[in-house]
Amino acid sequence: MRVPDTPAAPAVQILCRLAAEGVTFDITTGGRLVVDPLQPLSPWLAELMRQHHDVLVPLVQVAEKGVQERVRHFCWWISRAPAGVAVTTPLLHPHLLSMPGRCTSCGGDLEEARSGRCWRCALAWRLAVRMPLTATGAPGLQGIRVC
Repeated sequence: MRVPDTPAAPAVQILCRLAAEGVTFDITTGGRLVVDPLQPLSPWLAELMRQHHDVLVPLVQVAEKGVQERVRHFCWWISRAPAGVAVTTPLLHPHLLSMPGRCTSCGGDLEEARSGRCWRCALAWRLAVRMPLTATGAPGLQGIRVC
């Protein structure tokens, strides 16, 4: 697979190589990249991951299963809107009551006792409506966590 020459290209190649080796990825609440299992990482690959951490984190966030499920739902919702009608922000579970500390879209826990969307729902909505995301790395996407 040829990866385009972009600032994220080395990070995409790292993720593809690790995924082919059966490595899975997760992001901690603090925005730290976690790989499992840790053992197959060679020292040079671990160093590459450290060098490209700021780009790996948002790539893993975008590819995260919960985000992609929400993107599919939001895209389906947008596709059902009548032509010429303004599209409002859809909810993953529209029957939920808004409560401080809970995402108004999916009901998941928020990091603070506030109202709004979790980072997964906020990011998925941006992806569904093709809103631009910064290509320079985590600082641009980390702000999505706070709705």
